[in-house]
Amino acid sequence: MQAGPSGFDEALASRSADTLTVHAVVATPGDDVASASGWAEALVIERQMSGELPPSASDVVGGVSATLRVDGDANGAAAPVPMRDAASWLTSQVDVRLGYGGLEVPVFSGRVSRLDAAEGDGSLRVDARDASERLTVPVRLRPYGSVGVFRHPTNTAGVIVSILHANGIRVTPAPRSTSCELSVPGVGGWLADIGWTVPRGASVSSTWTAGRFGPAAAANPDGSAEIIVGYLANRRAFVGNSTMFEAWVRVVAGQDIPQVLRLASYVGEAVTLDVTAGAAAVVWRRDLGTSSTLISAPVSAGWHHLCVEVGPIAYAKLWIDGVEAASSTSPWPGGATTSDVDTLRWSPGVQAVAVYWREGQVNTPAQPTSAVVGFVSEADVSLGALDLVSIPDVDGRESWAVAQEIAQAELGMVGFSEAGRFFFRSRADLAAVTVPVATWGVDLVDDVRPTVSADALITRVTAKVRSVTGTPWAPGPDNDKPSVVADAPDSGISIPVGTSSVLVTSSTPLVVDTQAMSVITTAAGAWQAPAAVVLCYSASGATRYTGGQVRAWLSPVSMTSWRVTFVNSSGFVLYAAWPSEWVTDNTPFGMKAGDPGLWINGTAFESGKAVELVVDRSNTAGVTAWGTRTHELAQSPWRQDAARVATFVDGLLADTSKPRAQVSDITVPADPRWQIGDPVRVSDWRGKLPGFVARITSVRLTVSRDVENGIVGTYGLRQIPGTLPRVTAQPADASVFAGDDATFAVAASDVSSYQWQQQPRPGATWTPIPGATGASYTRTGVALSDNGSRYRCNVIGPTGDDWTRAARLTVS
Repeated sequence: MQAGPSGFDEALASRSADTLTVHAVVATPGDDVASASGWAEALVIERQMSGELPPSASDVVGGVSATLRVDGDANGAAAPVPMRDAASWLTSQVDVRLGYGGLEVPVFSGRVSRLDAAEGDGSLRVDARDASERLTVPVRLRPYGSVGVFRHPTNTAGVIVSILHANGIRVTPAPRSTSCELSVPGVGGWLADIGWTVPRGASVSSTWTAGRFGPAAAANPDGSAEIIVGYLANRRAFVGNSTMFEAWVRVVAGQDIPQVLRLASYVGEAVTLDVTAGAAAVVWRRDLGTSSTLISAPVSAGWHHLCVEVGPIAYAKLWIDGVEAASSTSPWPGGATTSDVDTLRWSPGVQAVAVYWREGQVNTPAQPTSAVVGFVSEADVSLGALDLVSIPDVDGRESWAVAQEIAQAELGMVGFSEAGRFFFRSRADLAAVTVPVATWGVDLVDDVRPTVSADALITRVTAKVRSVTGTPWAPGPDNDKPSVVADAPDSGISIPVGTSSVLVTSSTPLVVDTQAMSVITTAAGAWQAPAAVVLCYSASGATRYTGGQVRAWLSPVSMTSWRVTFVNSSGFVLYAAWPSEWVTDNTPFGMKAGDPGLWINGTAFESGKAVELVVDRSNTAGVTAWGTRTHELAQSPWRQDAARVATFVDGLLADTSKPRAQVSDITVPADPRWQIGDPVRVSDWRGKLPGFVARITSVRLTVSRDVENGIVGTYGLRQIPGTLPRVTAQPADASVFAGDDATFAVAASDVSSYQWQQQPRPGATWTPIPGATGASYTRTGVALSDNGSRYRCNVIGPTGDDWTRAARLTVS
């Protein structure tokens, strides 16, 4: 429920059509169509969910759509004339606020999409739609894992985020242009849309990453336990060009985050974004021991969109939340650099990372806009349920396909936020957040027709788990063969003058934690370099090239293929071939003269070492009630142990073994603060049927002086799953003498509170008894006037309520 202004509850309690306050302002003409002098007679605001699984983690379909319809008198004051005013009205911004007694809350924001007048009856209609399909505001997600350790989200996290990002919102803004070199949606992790990422740090050998990335890395430049290294899709020249990098950064008061973003060259020079002493600073680090602050600006605590653009060696600019905060064109200390940029590193507490590059130009990529200020940190990925899938393309099946399967089974885990943003919680989290924002007393006998959502019924889940442990490469003579050796055509791997590339493939999935390709100058160097090439003047390897005018680097295509790019400035056509002069009794990898002189090492995931386990879980109570309804999760490359997968499956079954009721079209006096996703308690005012707690799934507000209190709401609901409270022992009738005490008692299951009610005589209104909130109620010193009165109890639990019979009191 959205917050209202101070005193809103009191204004709502005394509401009437006379105290109704409505403002519906259309921006371009500047008209308030709902004012006393306006032409509007009725407004209808509708909000509902739509969406489907998108085909990739950054694609968006569907939305939380909101529409506005305004009906009125075409001859009214300031009423627009469609033929005359279409140009100024159509696509104009319109904002609606509702309330009572001058206290209001926003209920709609969008743009006019239709303007129509009917000549016959003189009516005028204006339609408007929200702009959800145009939203590109990031949704904050937190990593998960062991407490106290920076946790890496996996592809599953990015994908689950996308399930109902299908709402007109991207995890991060789409790349601004084709000059994007690195784009990592959501929390930094494996799921890079452009470029690629690798976690580095002390805990990469933890349970989640065991055996995948080799030994722990050395201390990171920012001193953090871990960082994410994002490799640009292409290594780029630093000087003479512009580079922009951006991210969402969580600033904590009193906590410094040095080098929260580090744009680095392959030789160690870097431009960093530091958050220290309440300021964001752009720092030039000419080498590891030298740093110079180029620009800085104050930044408050909380989540902020920070964007840096640099044009070495005399330009820097900083934006905070889309607003330019600082800039400089002063020369950078230390002079020019001739190295290339190849990585961006970031620390814990950073999300939505992107890097852009443009040759010879500054500020060509679109600069941030003030739209990013609308970011609201509502999203949440909880522990456990998403901790399943990591590296893509293992065993030929992308984790996206696996995650889609999980998502389809796990749609019930989604919670909703009215601002057009969705947050994601496990079923356990959702079950814990069910405190109703209101109680609706309705006639459940005649006015509501719940339907059971049978498609939600799953009582048994099976899954095949393939546990694949990575085998890391280690430097030294014990490494008897590289992970990948390039295949050489008959003509050898030729490297012409200028820029060229060659595609290297592997039959085994491989993680390579480097982008630099070393040009080795000694035979022993072949044992030390994770990726290396040796160059000769001919394919036979007769004469080795010893110059230093060739550079090479890797760009991953998948886990089984890499593109090696060469820049050959030697003036000669060269070949990647093993030189004859290095052939000895102890030649690395048993190389022969003319063998392909290009190889890659990394952590290998060999399918032959996979351990296959089967998880088969059933919900006993669900099977008893509904029979065996099986959902089979197809074989997938999960690399968690079976116990963790079983925990996820048990959580899934805990909900899906209970049907949920879909309830629609309940009309009640509206509170404009109620939003999609809010839980409400629906109770039978007659006390005949058990009630339930449900989440609002659609909203229709009708605003008119002709309806009760000026606003009525029609709401769609989806019942919150869980065990409903039930009365197990009814209160008995009581017969006492005047002046004695009469006690009524109830027993019930799954109850958190009680409320006793009294009916003084048959046909009279039932009223709550103040203070009667226990399992029993004693009426002391009864009078003859109490004869014939009746008593009942409403037992209330987290997911619903139940009623007792009416117990009769006889007094003699």
